[in-house]
Amino acid sequence: IITYANDAQVKLAGVSGSDKEKIIAVIQQLKCGGRTSGGKAIKAAYDIAEKNFKKQGVNQIILSTDGGFNGLTDTEEQLIKLIEKKANEQIEFSVLAFGKNRIGKQLIMQLANKGNGFYLYIQNEDDANAKLIETVKLQSKIK
Repeated sequence: IITYANDAQVKLAGVSGSDKEKIIAVIQQLKCGGRTSGGKAIKAAYDIAEKNFKKQGVNQIILSTDGGFNGLTDTEEQLIKLIEKKANEQIEFSVLAFGKNRIGKQLIMQLANKGNGFYLYIQNEDDANAKLIETVKLQSKIK
């Protein structure tokens, strides 16, 4: 888990999805605020993904945002190239967009597409439950 408000900060790295309590505890402490350092956060996420890469595993970065995305430290073109390159190296990139903020929506949709991942816009808790469960099944190859 990496926050990307005023700067990219690693809050939890290299933890198995089965360690639910630790993950939930970190998520519950997260707070919104500051500007978006998205490019830095994405680079940090790829560093962590590479260190924890599983050859036959699900290697994926999931960007969660308030529905928009700005504050890139690199050009959009450089970021797109990085995400495409990493997707070819079996690290997918996906986006969960919450809320009404539409700044940068086209960019984050393009990043998910280039990253061989998914883009989900989530309007409320019911929407989250339905979409996330189905997406996790599809991504995990659960039938």
